[in-house]
Amino acid sequence: MSRRTQSTPMSAPLPDGWTYFLSEADPVPGGQLPQWYATAPYRIPLLPPGKGRGKLDQTVSAPTWAELHRLVAEQVETYNRLTG
Repeated sequence: MSRRTQSTPMSAPLPDGWTYFLSEADPVPGGQLPQWYATAPYRIPLLPPGKGRGKLDQTVSAPTWAELHRLVAEQVETYNRLTG
């Protein structure tokens, strides 16, 4: 698994159908930092059973937009392999 070394600009959209949101930070000292979430456009239980289906997540989360993009790209790649 490789990590991106350059940042992904906020203007870079997620793939078609993926929705996203940013959680709010916990205002107390040492509280939760904001987290990015993205939800897949497919329903995993409706996909045909097969090897690798367990590697798909309905929702992924990350602390940065760039990391969210990386995780979504992995999910899209896995989905395409399974449904391809």
